[in-house]
Amino acid sequence: MRQSNAEIDAQIIDTAAGLFAVHSYQRTSVQQIADAVGYSKTGLLHRFPSKQAMLDAVHQIIATAIARVSADVAALPADADRTRRVLELVTDTALAHPGAVRYLLQAVHREHSAAPMVIPAKEPASSIVDLLAGPDPSAEREMRAVLGLELICSGAVLSFIPEHRGMGPALRPLLIELAHGVIGDPPDSGDPPDSGGSPDSGGSGDSGGSADSGTSPTH
Repeated sequence: MRQSNAEIDAQIIDTAAGLFAVHSYQRTSVQQIADAVGYSKTGLLHRFPSKQAMLDAVHQIIATAIARVSADVAALPADADRTRRVLELVTDTALAHPGAVRYLLQAVHREHSAAPMVIPAKEPASSIVDLLAGPDPSAEREMRAVLGLELICSGAVLSFIPEHRGMGPALRPLLIELAHGVIGDPPDSGDPPDSGGSPDSGGSGDSGGSADSGTSPTH
């Protein structure tokens, strides 16, 4: 079936995003993007007048995705349900725009580096990591969140390789479960007290009871 103009543009944008993630924006040429999508350079520039225009479109997709995820889970507490919901939304985005998500991950990696990738979004790229890691996360939990996102991204990219296309609809739940296994649930805000209670709390204790609580044995 013939692609619509919107589908062609989406393919070009996502292909460009993937190349920007791998080679950097500066080192990716318009000709590379044209070759990757099977267009002539002239034909590509007819749809997008410049490489900057393609980058702007990539940023718009990412900004929209970040805003959608943040709005969707804003009212949820930082618990296992929110973690799973974020993973579901990120997985859906990755399967639809694998190149853009790869670019987003590069932005996360470089956000605090000497040469950050700036995405003009209301929320920074790391906000997705923050949503998964939870408030005041440990360094290990932050790393787990990034690794979970990497796993989803890799799975989405692999889904376009012919030998992996047979996964079909089973791929989405698989990626969510694998990423959730890496990240885990947020740590509990507090552990419940021991079921045995405190020494003076009463209740059922040892069968002997206290020294003055019962009668002395009969001789």
